[in-house]
Amino acid sequence: MKRMTCLFAIIPIILIIPIILIGCDSPDERLVHQLAETSRGVVQQNQEIAKTQHEIAAGSRQLVNAVAESRHEHNELQQAI
Repeated sequence: MKRMTCLFAIIPIILIIPIILIGCDSPDERLVHQLAETSRGVVQQNQEIAKTQHEIAAGSRQLVNAVAESRHEHNELQQAI
C-alpha cells in the first residue's frame, strides 16, 4: 500500500514538470491551462483514493475485531456446554 501512496505522490510531480518546462510565456496558453487542470484533477483523485484506502482499512479492522470477538464468544459457549 505504501508503494501505491508513493506512486500517487509522484504522478502529480511528473505532470507538473511539463508545465514548468513550457512556462507561462508559451504561445499556446491553452496547453498550459489544460496541463494545470489535469494536474489538479490527478491530485484530487489521488486524495480520494487515499481516503478510500483508509476507509477500507478501518472497515477491515472492524471486521477482524468482530470475527475475533465472535470466536471468543463461541469458545466460551462451547466450554459452558
